[in-house]
Amino acid sequence: MLLIGKAVASLNAVKVDSNNRPGRFDQRYLSALAIALALAIFLITWFSIRQSRSDSFKLLAEQGRTFTESLAQASENAVTSEIFYDYLVRARYSDLIITLMDMRLENLDEQGWASFAFSHDLVGVYIYDTSGELVDGVTARGGSYGPPDYIEAEVDSLLANPEERFVLLLDGGHEPGERHHYYLELSSRMDQVVVLVTDALAYREAISETGMDHLADVMAREPGVEYIVYQTTDGMVFSSGLSGALPAVTDEPYLIAALDADSIVERIYDYQGRRVLELVRPFSTALHPFGLFRVGLSLERYYAVSSGFDQQLVILSGVLLLLLMVALAYLRSRRKRWEMVERFEQETRRKERLSEMGDLAAGVAHEIRNPLNTISIAAQRLAREFKPQADQDKYDSFTSRIRTETKRLNEIITRFLALAREEKHKRVTVELNRLLNEVGDLLQVEGDRLGISVQIKAEPNLKVLADTDRLKEMFLNLFNNSKEALAGQPGSLEINASRSDDWIQITVTDNGPGIPSELHDKVFAPYYTTKEAGTGLGLPTVQRIVTDFGGEVELDSRLGSGTRFTIRLPAS
Repeated sequence: MLLIGKAVASLNAVKVDSNNRPGRFDQRYLSALAIALALAIFLITWFSIRQSRSDSFKLLAEQGRTFTESLAQASENAVTSEIFYDYLVRARYSDLIITLMDMRLENLDEQGWASFAFSHDLVGVYIYDTSGELVDGVTARGGSYGPPDYIEAEVDSLLANPEERFVLLLDGGHEPGERHHYYLELSSRMDQVVVLVTDALAYREAISETGMDHLADVMAREPGVEYIVYQTTDGMVFSSGLSGALPAVTDEPYLIAALDADSIVERIYDYQGRRVLELVRPFSTALHPFGLFRVGLSLERYYAVSSGFDQQLVILSGVLLLLLMVALAYLRSRRKRWEMVERFEQETRRKERLSEMGDLAAGVAHEIRNPLNTISIAAQRLAREFKPQADQDKYDSFTSRIRTETKRLNEIITRFLALAREEKHKRVTVELNRLLNEVGDLLQVEGDRLGISVQIKAEPNLKVLADTDRLKEMFLNLFNNSKEALAGQPGSLEINASRSDDWIQITVTDNGPGIPSELHDKVFAPYYTTKEAGTGLGLPTVQRIVTDFGGEVELDSRLGSGTRFTIRLPAS
């Protein structure tokens, strides 16, 4: 027995060492770490996309404000230039009238008038009296004598408001493409109005190349500029790049509020089915009323760049996630290979120990059973042939106890030999439903006696590759384990069987006191038991039967919550 004890201790040492294996950290926390990293990548990508879009839009808005401000300054300069042009024109015309007034008008004949007009490149010169009547003058080039009819109305207006002193008008000529200046000035004696008519085509070309309209047209042709508009509450002053009407200032509260803004404001605006960045700036000049300078910038390139950057971030995140999944798969596969190698090594060591135990048990059992048989026969003869004169009952009890204990010791040796031997069992197709019915009937008899309810539930047509007698032995050992755990208390045992892919899964559940988690790795060790009457061979025998048939057994138990054994066997 000492040799058997040493062999068992060696086997237990092997199981304890296997439980102290490294690498539990990655198995326990690797999935959580992978999820945390994936979530971190997702959050970083999401925040990066949002921040990128925000920064890109801020940059676009800042560029738009700079562009709008520069355009407004250029427009103010263009207006200043236009005012300067008008000043030069008025100064020239005023000088011509002074020259004309120095001449004796009453002595000028038609040829004199024509000579004056031609020498100063005038189209016509006319004199009106205080009653607004044309009294003298000449038409030097083209057209009929006298200015258009509306000029007489301007003469009357100038006479009615002499503080104005002059009026400069730009109008079309008689022929297409002509432009004429009409300059009206009240004489210093307030008794005449002189009207000069000149060709304004050069003036108009100069204004068109430097004025606000030209500037707006040129800037509107820049890439990304949808429109440039100068708008007042009275209507449109000028517009460029527009193929559709924009709402009036009074039609939108946003534009009305922009009139009181002290800086450029921006918004995303739907223009002809496209989204544009509109920048609005309050604007006024000496020639134009107070209004709004509106610039619309296309957002197509912004969206294209943002979309491209978003795709790059998503692709990068996808690559990182893929690498993470590959790394996780590699670590899991490595872990799985390590576990398979360790299980193989454990099984190899276990078989080696069992082989050693089998060799020891064969010799020890032979040495023990002979004395046991002698003791048993001697006890039988003492009980049958020798009758004491006194205390007959006590004598019979002692001899009976000797026979019982020798029988029990012989059974322990038999079970130990069965566990230690490397026996070959032929695998056949076992109809599990019929076997469970037989086992259920057998267990129910003992269960009724002990107050243990036995319930069996199984899917139909379950077949496994195993040995019928050893499967019965497995169920009997599990029943005995639950019976001993209940320790005479009433309880329940439930056996469920179902198919899962190529496996038959069997669960055996009781409502006993349960097994503490720190003992889970010890219950399958031979001769380990916490029960006073236990041998510690039941569960190791169950594990041996299951593994011999290519299956696996798992324990799920908590103190106070019962015990469940899950057995998986190859399906037939």
